[in-house]
Amino acid sequence: MTSCFRPVGLALAAAVLITGCAVTPAGQPPTTPVAVRTLTVAPASISGTVVYSANVVSRARVTVLPKVAGQITVLNVDVGSAVKKGDVLAELDHTSLDAQVAQAQAAVAVARAKLASIQAGSRPETIAQAKANLKAAQETLASMQQGGRAENISAAEGNLASAVARLNSLEKGRDEAIAQAKANLAAAQARLQQLKDGPTPQQIRAAELAVEQAKDAAFAADVQKDAACNPAAPQALCKAAQAAADAAHTGVDQAQAQLNVLTSPPTATQLAQAQAAVDAAQAQLDLAEHPGSSSDIAAAQGAVQSAKAQLALARSPYSSADLAKAEAAVEVADQQLKLAEKPYTKEDEDAAKAAVQQAEAALEAATVARDEAIIKSPIDGVVAQKPLSVGSMASPSTPILTLIDPRVDVVVNVDAKYASDIRAGQAATIVADALPGRSIAGKVATIAPAIDPQTRTLQVKVTPTDQDSGLKDGMLVQVSLATATHDGVIVVPNSAIVQRSGQQTVYVVANGKATPQAVQTGLTDGNRTEITSGLKAGQVIVISGQDRLTTAQPVTVLK
Repeated sequence: MTSCFRPVGLALAAAVLITGCAVTPAGQPPTTPVAVRTLTVAPASISGTVVYSANVVSRARVTVLPKVAGQITVLNVDVGSAVKKGDVLAELDHTSLDAQVAQAQAAVAVARAKLASIQAGSRPETIAQAKANLKAAQETLASMQQGGRAENISAAEGNLASAVARLNSLEKGRDEAIAQAKANLAAAQARLQQLKDGPTPQQIRAAELAVEQAKDAAFAADVQKDAACNPAAPQALCKAAQAAADAAHTGVDQAQAQLNVLTSPPTATQLAQAQAAVDAAQAQLDLAEHPGSSSDIAAAQGAVQSAKAQLALARSPYSSADLAKAEAAVEVADQQLKLAEKPYTKEDEDAAKAAVQQAEAALEAATVARDEAIIKSPIDGVVAQKPLSVGSMASPSTPILTLIDPRVDVVVNVDAKYASDIRAGQAATIVADALPGRSIAGKVATIAPAIDPQTRTLQVKVTPTDQDSGLKDGMLVQVSLATATHDGVIVVPNSAIVQRSGQQTVYVVANGKATPQAVQTGLTDGNRTEITSGLKAGQVIVISGQDRLTTAQPVTVLK
C-alpha cells in the first residue's frame, strides 16, 4: 500500500541540503535578495487520499460441473465464447436416460387412461345388459305372481272332470267304486295293525336316515348362507340364502317329528282313530256294494274336492319360498344394474388419481435425470476455461468449463484505521499498468461489515463506472480512495514545506524578508497539504526558491 495521508517528510528532505548552499557566513548580514515565488495563504478544502494495490475480480466465477458422469458428446462453446443463462453448453451421452423418459411417459399415459376410464363410467353395452337381466328377473317374478302355466291348469281341470265323472258313476253303483272301497278298507286295517304291531327296524332306520339327510341339507344351507352374507356380497343374495337355510331347518324339524311319531307307542286316541278308519272303510265298502249309498257319494265328493285342490295348485303353483327367491333375484339384478351404471367408487377414482400423480412424478424424476446430462449455463458470462473436449469422460468432480461474468469489480483491502472514513458510494480512481495513461473512475459499492482479525484490514469493493474500461479479471491495479475532507482549513502546496532542523518548515514573507516558520501538517492529497498550526490566513509564504533562503533572508517576489 502507498499512502499519502501523512506529513510531508522524505519527499522534502532534499530541500534542507539545498538550502545549506545559500547560507551567509555567521556574523554577516544577508546580502543579495533571493528571487522567490509566493502565495497568500487562504482557507480551503482538502480531501485525504490513500492508494492501495488491488485485484480486479469478475462479479461471478462459476465452475461448471455435471451432476452425473458420462462421455461428452456435444460441446457448443470455446474459450472466449459469450453465453446466456440457460444456453446449452455441453451434453453427456443420455441414450439410456432418453429410454427411461419414454418409459415413464408411457406409464403416465396408461395411468391417465385408467383414470379417464373410471371417470367415464361403464360402457353403454354393459349397462344395457344389466337392464336386460333386471327386466328378465322382473318378468319371471310377475309370471310367478300371476299363477301357473296354462297347460298345467288344463291338466288339473281334466283331473277335476274325471273326479266329477267318477262321483257320478259311484252314485250309479259302478264296480270300480266297490273295488276302491275294498282297497280303502284294506289300507285302514293295515294301518290299524301297524299301530298295534309297532314300526319295523327298517322303518325306524329309514326315518333316522331322513333326519340325518335333513340335518346335512340344513348344514349345507347354513354354509351357503354364511358365504352369501359377507359384506362384499349383494344383500339380495344373503336374503335368498337365509330363506333357503330356514327351509332346510324346517325340513329337519319335520323329519325329526316323523321319527318321533314312528318310534312312539300308539296312544289310545291313535288306536281309536285307526279303528274308526277301519270302521269307516268298512262302511264305505258296504255302501259301495250297495249303489246309491251315501258313503259312495261322500267318497266321490272327496275326490272331487281333492281334484279341485289340485286345480287351485296348478293355477297358483309357487310357494312363498319360491316367490321369495324370485324377489331376491330381482333385487340382485337391480343391484347389478346400479353397479354397472356406477362401477367405481370415489376411492377407486382417488386411487387412480394417485396412480397418475405417481406416474407423473416418476416421469419428472426421469426427465430431471435426463436433463442433468444436458449442461446449461447458470449465468450470463464468458467461457474462461475449457479443460475437456468432446469424447472426454466427465464426472461431478471433473469441471467441464469455467464461466466468468464480464462485469468486474476491484477488491481493496483497506487499513483498519481508515474504516470509519470509507463510505459506500464515494468516488475512487483506478489505475492499471496494463492500461497506461488511463485513469478509470469508480465508486465504492460494498464495505465488509467486519475487520479481518489476521490482516487488520477491511475489504472494500469498488465498481468501475464504465464496465468497458478494459479492466479484466485478474489484473493488478492501484486504487485511490478519499479518507476524509476538511473544509475551511489552511492548505499549502507541498512545495512550500521544507525540512529544517528535523522540523517541517514554511518560509513566511514579511517586510521583504523570508523567515522560517515551523508548522504542523494534516491531510494531504498528494499535491497539497493541510497546515493545522503555525500559519494563519493572509500570510504570504514562499512556494518556490526557498532552497536558497536563510533566516531573515531578503527576497524578491517574482511575478
